[in-house]
Amino acid sequence: MTKDAVGHLTINLNALRENYDILKNKGRGKEIAAAVKANAYGLGAIEITKALLKKGCKTFFVANPDEAIELRNSIKEDYTLYSFSGFNTHTLNTYIHHQISPVLTDISQFSLYKQNERLPSCALHFDTGMNRLGLTQKQFHEIKNNPELTHNMDIALILSHFSSADEAEKTESHKQYHRFKEITEHFPHIKKSLCNSSGIFLHNDYHFDLLRPGIALYGGNPVPSQQNPMRPVIKLTAPIAKILTAKKGSTAGYNQTYKFKKDTELAIINIGYADGLPRTLSNNTSFYYKDYPCPARGRISMDLTIIDISAIPKKDAPIIGDHIEIIGKNNSLDTLAQNAETISYEILTSLGQRYKRTYIN
Repeated sequence: MTKDAVGHLTINLNALRENYDILKNKGRGKEIAAAVKANAYGLGAIEITKALLKKGCKTFFVANPDEAIELRNSIKEDYTLYSFSGFNTHTLNTYIHHQISPVLTDISQFSLYKQNERLPSCALHFDTGMNRLGLTQKQFHEIKNNPELTHNMDIALILSHFSSADEAEKTESHKQYHRFKEITEHFPHIKKSLCNSSGIFLHNDYHFDLLRPGIALYGGNPVPSQQNPMRPVIKLTAPIAKILTAKKGSTAGYNQTYKFKKDTELAIINIGYADGLPRTLSNNTSFYYKDYPCPARGRISMDLTIIDISAIPKKDAPIIGDHIEIIGKNNSLDTLAQNAETISYEILTSLGQRYKRTYIN
């Protein structure tokens, strides 16, 4: 397979750093950490972390110890690395050896943490409305009424997580803010963090000491009801494998879900659901060639997608090997996600490994 027979994923680290500055300004100088879990939302955790370190970012969050190990083994600079889950007797030595800061989500983890002085400082994660990871309200009252539970613990951060920050009209975020504020009053001298990407844009009162953006850094829209304030970070294209003419009355792809009403010029492009292109986009989106829309026809298959190129004038007609824009200036990350009836997070984290990746630095 030649290099041009696969899709091209371009990741603009300059735009990433611009987004970091936008969030820094929005946060009025508060510390900006970065969520780089899931391989930095599919864009490459090592490259993204290195780029953000150059901007002064010193705190990073991953999902589990394995993700943390990859960063620690590749980047030897001084930075704090939190793991949201996986702190237990089986992984204890991993946390110590790689100096991973555990995010404690249950009182049962406290004694294990206190028994090991070689562990770095920890964070306490409180659940304020997700019913997911986090110390419960009942456990908070246990901590509040029994100071011995947290005695001799090196707690560097108190955090919680919004459930609906991307829906500004909902009141749940404000309720969570008040629950979190009540909790933080018990830890007056410890750094606090509540805001994800969307939370940063909700209200300045919610900012506390440290902000934890993810999707906004990578160009996703943190305020879906408004124009995206962030810079696009990725461009995704896919090459044409074949050009053909479908006859009137014939169908496209598996299960004949699209029937042609006239003779139609088609291009078959080398991208499919194995590359992270959602199957829900079948017959439900357009891609672009030289700013001309090319609607998807038939079902997206594992490696290939059929597009209608009949709207492209003869003078601009593509040839085999030319690339079609999947995500770019005509088709934003959020537009593609909306057409796929999903969210930008899922699009990014589903990006496959078959692309030729280029980092613009």
